[in-house]
Amino acid sequence: MTFTTIQFLIFLLVVFALYYLIPKKFQWILLLIASYAFYAYSGWSNLIYIAVTTVSTYVIAKIMDNQRQKNEAYLKEHKETLTREEKKAYKQKAKSTLWKWLLVCLIFNFGILAVVKYTDFMIGNINTLFNLNLGFFSFAV
Repeated sequence: MTFTTIQFLIFLLVVFALYYLIPKKFQWILLLIASYAFYAYSGWSNLIYIAVTTVSTYVIAKIMDNQRQKNEAYLKEHKETLTREEKKAYKQKAKSTLWKWLLVCLIFNFGILAVVKYTDFMIGNINTLFNLNLGFFSFAV
């Protein structure tokens, strides 16, 4: 199913209608199921990519949330002993750590996207490169 077909338009309209008919707290589940259905329609092997993306994003979000909770607990526990500058420095370091986890998640998931999207293109170009005929020189692998 490509984005320019009637099938996709119908799929999109059904998901859109259901999204606003179900309670707000379940809307994310509908979108997740719709994403998996869309990928499954293009081939069951494509579900691997979306499953890895889902799991990696969930795990890193949990790590970030646990880190945030630890940071808040530390600040609450040491509220009286830390100076204003120390609190500010701690918050800045904690924020930097969370940004690093977010960056890891983004690089990993965009890396998956790049591999899925451009592997065939790169393999084709490499094959073309090594099958060049340049006059007296002939490269073939």
